[in-house]
Amino acid sequence: VGMKFENYDGLFRGVGLNYKYFWDEYDSKESRFILTPKFNIELDRTTIKLDVKADYLNTEFADRLVNGAKNKYSYFIIAAEPSVEFSDENYSVQLGVGLSYINGTSNETNDNSFVVYPKIKANVDLVKNIVMAYAGAEGGVSNNSYADFAEINPYISPNLTLAPTKQQYNIYAGLKGKLYHNISYNVRASYISEDNKAMFVTNEINPTLQTKEVYMNGNSFGVMYDMVNTFNLFGELNLNFSDAVTIGISGEYNSYNADLNNVYNLPDAKVGAKIHADFTKQWYGGL
Repeated sequence: VGMKFENYDGLFRGVGLNYKYFWDEYDSKESRFILTPKFNIELDRTTIKLDVKADYLNTEFADRLVNGAKNKYSYFIIAAEPSVEFSDENYSVQLGVGLSYINGTSNETNDNSFVVYPKIKANVDLVKNIVMAYAGAEGGVSNNSYADFAEINPYISPNLTLAPTKQQYNIYAGLKGKLYHNISYNVRASYISEDNKAMFVTNEINPTLQTKEVYMNGNSFGVMYDMVNTFNLFGELNLNFSDAVTIGISGEYNSYNADLNNVYNLPDAKVGAKIHADFTKQWYGGL
């Protein structure tokens, strides 16, 4: 359940509020509460912003093979991201910083930390309405939840280790614009550093266990965390036909480097295609 309120005048510009409750057939349960208020001050060609985020996660896994023991995780992340944006007809520059405090408990062990990361981005029109250059250095802290993992991979086991991921920085630069009046493009290179990046790993069969749950037969995944640096190249091309049909193709390449272990189940490359069609003013479809 959730709500969103937007205001287009004054200091307070809006707030988002979301609550999710998630459970499974193995007595696991998880609650998550996210609050995101935003504040803006508009000056002449200058905008002062403050984005705030409060993210509370409480998860309990019940391992029924070990005398009913429960694995409990509780993380509360509070983040403030102040920034100032300067803009003109041909450029915009945002200078900011992110400050996040993590108050966590992992099976009754405290897991607290303070994270500082950049929130900087800029773009400039090299050729008006034809070529725009953009660049930035951003970061952030995000909770890893049982519900989010299950949405990505339905074959995860209900005995995960949970911890937030700290994106220390994402440095990127790119170009976007038009090759022709109906052909647009976007190309970008990025270098990303993430502490506690989650990766899916196969749960091996343990032959010594006399009693097994159905997910303990080499048919499920767990998660492993590591410091991972990623070099990413991304490109996309969009073709618009008669303002009614748009075809887009995209691709990206990734190269990884982990501190402690190998990199597991992260894609070296991705390719994608999409079609959007407006049939009438009221009806549209996509593939």
